[in-house]
Amino acid sequence: MSTSKVESYTSARIIDLSNNAHIARILEILVERNKQTTVKPCQVNDIVTDLTRELKNKIENFELKLFGSSASGLAIKSSDIDLCLVQALKNSQLLQTYGLIDERVISLCILVKLLSKYHHLCDSSKQSLSSYSYVLMIIHFLQRITLPILPYLQEIGKGDKKYEISWNNETYNVYFYDDLSNLVS
Repeated sequence: MSTSKVESYTSARIIDLSNNAHIARILEILVERNKQTTVKPCQVNDIVTDLTRELKNKIENFELKLFGSSASGLAIKSSDIDLCLVQALKNSQLLQTYGLIDERVISLCILVKLLSKYHHLCDSSKQSLSSYSYVLMIIHFLQRITLPILPYLQEIGKGDKKYEISWNNETYNVYFYDDLSNLVS
């Protein structure tokens, strides 16, 4: 099927549900068109480096990191560049690791983010769920279906391993298994 035919299907909202190849191609085009591509990762890293350099001169022990959908690969065109202090970084690394395990995770998360934004279901300022909440539910589902697609990275090889961070006088263990070369499919 040519791209122009797929585009005419999506613009006319006519989808042949009997052909999974058509649906897969339409979803693929939708995800590709809406992925964040205007700012390349190297440009984002340059922005973070420049900001960190400027703020380190003014704030002692300051460190700024990229996090959220910008760091995990789940950004869509309307996403901001998310910056934080180091504590929030482990969440983004965890999501990115799940995306590296199976690239369909990224496509599914982007698709759900687009649908939830389109239907105004993704605005935490209006007491609805954030896109991060939807991503966590997707990962939870993919870990718990009959034939799981994703492993429980927080449990693999855990034992006594810890990666602790402190926040507001509390200490949290944010360990997760990230040695993908040793994961068994």
